[in-house]
Amino acid sequence: MKYFIDAIKGIIIGVANIIPGISGGTLAIVMGIYDKLINAVTEIFKNPIKAIKSVWIYAAGISIGVILSIIGVSYFLDTNPIPTTALFVGLIVGSIPIIIGQVENKKVDYVDIIVFSLLLFMVIALPYLNFSGTDTQADTSNFFIMIILGILAAFSIVAPGVSGTMILMSLGYYEKLMSITSELIKATLKFDVQAIISNFVVMLPFGIGIVIGIVLTAKLIKWLFEKYSKASNWGILGLLVASPFPVILNLNISTASTFSLIFGVISFAVGIVASNLLIKLNK
Repeated sequence: MKYFIDAIKGIIIGVANIIPGISGGTLAIVMGIYDKLINAVTEIFKNPIKAIKSVWIYAAGISIGVILSIIGVSYFLDTNPIPTTALFVGLIVGSIPIIIGQVENKKVDYVDIIVFSLLLFMVIALPYLNFSGTDTQADTSNFFIMIILGILAAFSIVAPGVSGTMILMSLGYYEKLMSITSELIKATLKFDVQAIISNFVVMLPFGIGIVIGIVLTAKLIKWLFEKYSKASNWGILGLLVASPFPVILNLNISTASTFSLIFGVISFAVGIVASNLLIKLNK
């Protein structure tokens, strides 16, 4: 039963990493496995067997979640964007008390306020970034750009509250990368070797960037928590508080039907309840 629950947690995190505006790192905190994932990544070169053994079920779930998102969740986002997104926003909002518990009853320094405010405004500002002049051609001719995009995506996968897909969308690469990944998955399912190779070659530098970014970011975050634990928790609180805003701004609420809005409110409430249940389970 434990493996099943852990796999579900991984799947939810994997799904979150693909939805624009949602942070996989945030959901990892909600699921109570953030520290495990960070420690495993930082120890992967020192003790690879132990590191893999500690998180393999989460990694398997995350992989399944990513594939399900690219193939299936995109359908729900197209047909029912508000209820689908509201569910994840509810999960995030419901997790805020976890971080508040880490900073309450502790003296607040000016550094804590600065870190909280800086990261809060950074996340809120993300949707307003528009690099219209960016070359959005995602192919082998942009090898180093693809590596950099992978590093950026990895940073936001690991760092709570920062959405990698939102960053990729702001840079103009999200749709193209999703299309290539989708084609790669379809080609794999069909055993189309030529299509697999052609799409894999394009995505390889992006994958290299993700691996580099995850390792570097995990080490940075672990160091921050060891040296500046309180300020780091205030920073995560700022990211969590701000993270629903880019998601909501990304939705076209003005043209939504009444049914969709009502269903969205219900989904939001379900997300909060589910988040609280997960907190209790972890305790």
